[in-house]
Amino acid sequence: MSGDPTDFMRDRHAAYQHAQSVVAELVQRVTGHTVQQITHIVRGYDSEVYRVVLQEGRNLIVRIRRYGNIQYASEVWAIEQCRAVGVPAPDVLFVGIIALADQDCEVMLQAAMPGRPLSDMLDHLSLSEQAHVWAQAGAALARIHSIPVAGFYKMRTPGVWDFPDWESIAHSATDTREDDLLQLEQAVLNHTDANLLREILAAGELENPCGQPVLLHGDFLPAHLFYNDKLQLCGVIDFGDFQGGPRIGDIVNMHMSLPQLNLAWLRAGYGEQEPFDDTFERQLLLAGASHQIGYLAHYLREGNQHEATPILRVLRESIRSWINLTR
Repeated sequence: MSGDPTDFMRDRHAAYQHAQSVVAELVQRVTGHTVQQITHIVRGYDSEVYRVVLQEGRNLIVRIRRYGNIQYASEVWAIEQCRAVGVPAPDVLFVGIIALADQDCEVMLQAAMPGRPLSDMLDHLSLSEQAHVWAQAGAALARIHSIPVAGFYKMRTPGVWDFPDWESIAHSATDTREDDLLQLEQAVLNHTDANLLREILAAGELENPCGQPVLLHGDFLPAHLFYNDKLQLCGVIDFGDFQGGPRIGDIVNMHMSLPQLNLAWLRAGYGEQEPFDDTFERQLLLAGASHQIGYLAHYLREGNQHEATPILRVLRESIRSWINLTR
């Protein structure tokens, strides 16, 4: 799987790129060291991102928040929780508000992770090597999911979650997904398929309530998993989409983005524990359909057809699976 940015993402980042001299001055101001090289990284939705090499040899990642409403301080909290349980998450060197080009910006500096992203390696790995790297990813994901949190969905400011309990987030999700389905009916779905998806959503609301949310990475995908030349996991990055929720949440996102991924490889490292139990396939279908509906509607609203097209294929597969299960 390629980590190359789409035209949509290039256009988004081109609209908010600082001059390299501004980034260099920022880094020197924070670290006291001179910058040797700056590379603009065109990935991610909310932040302007640069890899910076200092003259002393250190590699840093500079992130400048441009969109979204999740404070970097909240993301740092999630990173620290993960580092505490042995996940190789980034070392955060600085978080704060700094004036850049006469505008106050929220800035984060991290030590760059060693290795390369799995997205740059997957096409060159044998099946046994893929099984090996995904088992390590599964073990890291299980450690992330071992962290209990105090609420559901986003923690936009430290300590304050969007929803205090399962009932409140389930009620909100019902209303949101119905709005999404009405949009999808007008754009890409027929009425029959939309009603089948309503059946799936209703079943999902009734089954497997989550009493204790855990920390979810939110975007646990190959671009954010770093491995060294010995195929050892050495970094998990980009916690900007972290959430509180049921463990299945990270896995349905992986299944949506990587439908051909053999989840048995991930399970080998994750362990025989919830959600990898006797109800796993049904959980994957019920929670996955809701996730797919939300993402598809979002990408269509943005006009991001590149991202929408593969999700529509996965959503149609969810509909077929539901028909086979219930008809």
